[in-house]
Formats: sequence, structure tokens, C-alpha cells
Amino acid sequence: MLITLLLALVSQAQAAGFEKYITWSGRHAGSANTAAAGVQAAESIYFNPAGLASGEGAEATLNFSPTQVQFHGPILPVPFNSTVKSEKAFLPAFGAMASYKLTPEWGIGLGAYAAGGTQAEYLNQNYSILDPDYNTLFPTHKAEIQIVEFAAGSAYELTRGLRVGAAWRLVSIKAALAAAVISGGNLIAFQLDDLSSTSNAFRAGLQYEPPGTNWGLGVSWRSQVTFTATTTATGQLESDLGGSSTTLAPGPATVTNRFPQQISIGTYYGPTTRRFLLQYDFTQYAVNREVEISGSLAGGAIPLSGIPQNWSNGHNLRVGAEFGEPKDWPIRVGYQLTSRVVSKDKARATFPAPGNGHTFVAGTGKAFRENWTLNAALEVGVLSGSVTSSETPSGAAIPGSYKTTALALHTGVTYRF
Repeated sequence: MLITLLLALVSQAQAAGFEKYITWSGRHAGSANTAAAGVQAAESIYFNPAGLASGEGAEATLNFSPTQVQFHGPILPVPFNSTVKSEKAFLPAFGAMASYKLTPEWGIGLGAYAAGGTQAEYLNQNYSILDPDYNTLFPTHKAEIQIVEFAAGSAYELTRGLRVGAAWRLVSIKAALAAAVISGGNLIAFQLDDLSSTSNAFRAGLQYEPPGTNWGLGVSWRSQVTFTATTTATGQLESDLGGSSTTLAPGPATVTNRFPQQISIGTYYGPTTRRFLLQYDFTQYAVNREVEISGSLAGGAIPLSGIPQNWSNGHNLRVGAEFGEPKDWPIRVGYQLTSRVVSKDKARATFPAPGNGHTFVAGTGKAFRENWTLNAALEVGVLSGSVTSSETPSGAAIPGSYKTTALALHTGVTYRF
């Protein structure tokens, strides 16, 4: 039970509770990634594989979305420091993809991209305000997670305007986690470094654009991923009786959890020079009932135990609009509303905040020469919520204010052969 707080951090590696819904894409981020219905060619490998059957010839695209993230939340119980700020973190989100039309109806694609990630770090927390004998051990609380996918897919146009597609995904997860707890009068700090896991998954989609009309529909499905990560846990201990901190004997740690399946349904209306877009994403977070943990520390004296999650299903609504010629400085704007997934009685300072999220984006693009196109968008997002004592009767969460902020510059360059 002593490292429950630490290992709960790994549950962040989920969508909604962790994954940014606008991860990258200079082209589509400007309209809040409302891409399920209208995405074409290379970026379809991520947004909707059915789009691989659209477009012409071959296409390659490279996207880079430098993102600054900061977390706010309580580390120590109120009134000591009800809200503290994490270090500002830089997340280099990216997407690199290519597609090729084998026939007018059949297309294929490859891609590597960031599917999620976080870096919440609260350095050198001072526990001496709880007990003056905790004066040599200053634990760091952190959650550093990177989720990268490699994908290959294909799509076919069954009839004019009706396309279906599928993609295989290799999901790679790397993480480093740290936290501290007080148990039996002892301050115990823990670290889990070099957590890693690789899993197979799938994505499938459908697009329908009736010939001669100005509207389209898209549906994309992402399969669930079950992952298991194994590493060696390390830690330090300081007693409230005074004296220097000591190093605990390391021990094995195995963590198992799930990335839930996700279904996206999108539509657009209007010509390319005046288009309105709408998309809804459902993520089945209700399957995340517990972080399953096994192992021990200090020669078995500190057992590792599972953490209840009891999360709610995630709902995400995107609204976007595009005005102007797509290849000549169009205006793209978008808004995203994200529902609360992390329950208030399970809130953590290194978790995304237990509240609703709001994201605002705007972007544009320009075609240069005959084959090159550059796109860019700016994103500002905030996720906030508060927890009262009555909302965490078991004491699993610390009452206080929680907030997660993100600022991103999405860029992309595309070359058509």
C-alpha cells in the first residue's frame, strides 16, 4: 500500500485522463482536429484510415508541434500548500507520414507519430512543514510518459464517395515516475524509471462523401490496448525520529493497465472555401477500474498493490470552421470541449485536473510552388477543477484546486509527388 500514490501515476497513460486530443497536425489542428470526415491521403493513417483511398499519387507530410504544459495542484494537505505549480515542461509532439495511391480506388500509407505524453514534475518538495524531522529528504513528484505509435494501413473506395480503411498500430510506451508517502512515521520517496511496453493495436474507419454535394461523414474506431510495463523500483526513507535518510533495497515492479477503445464520428458541410466541421469522440474509460500492480520493495517489506480508478467514459466535442482558399492563407478556427474523466476522489497533482477542458485554436496555410504546402496553428488549452473534503471522504485525494494548461504551436509541411 505504501507506493500506491506513486504507481497511480501510470494511469495517466490514457486518453482524456492523459492524452491531448489535439496532439499535432499543422493542417487540421487549426480547426480542432475535426478530421474524421474530411482527412485525405497521408495524415489519414492517424485520423481515419479510410482517407488513404482519397487524393492522387503520392504524398509525404512532416508535422512538429512543440507544446508547453504545466500542472497545478496540491502535493501536501491543506493548508500547507494547497496549490503548487509544476516545472514548465516541453513536449516535442510530431507526426511523419506518407501515402501512395496504387490504383484510383486503392491507397496505402505508413506513419510514425506521438499519440500522447506528459511531463509533470514538482521538484524537491519540503515535507518539514508537516514534521521538522523531515529535513534531509526532499522528494520529487513526477510523471514523464511518452506514447509513440508506428502504423501501416490501406483503404479502398467501394463506390464513388464511399471509402473504408484499416491500419495496424504498434504502440510504444516509455515512462519515469516518482512520488512520496508518509507511513508509520516515515517519509518514503519512490522512483520507477525505465518503464516500457510495446503492444499491437488497430484502427479502422469509413468515409462517405456523396458525389455532387458539399457534405461528408466520417467514422473512425481505435481498438483498446492492454499494456504491461516492468522495471525495478527504488526508494529512500527518512524517519520522524530524526537522522539522515537511508536508501531502500530495490525491488521489482510490474504495472498493467488499459488504453480504452475510442470511436470518433465527424461531419462537414460546405465547399472547401467555406466549410464548417463537427466531431464527437467517445472513449471507453469505464474499463479503467484499477491499475494492476505486483511486486515489492525493501526485500518484500513494502508490497506493491493495485490502485482503484473507477473512471468515467470520456466525451469530447470539437467544432471547427475554414474560410478561404485552402492553398492561399485560409482562416481556420476551432474549439474543443472535453468532459471530466478523472474522478475527484482520485485526483493527483500529477494527473490532469478533475474537471472539464476547453481548448481554442486558430491556424492558416499556404501552397508554395506546385508541390509544397505549409500549415500552422496556435493552441491554448486549460483543464481545471477543484476537490472539497466532502468529495474525497476516503482521503484518496488531497482537497484543493487543480489545473492543467497547454500552449502549442502546430506546424506541418506536405510534399505531393
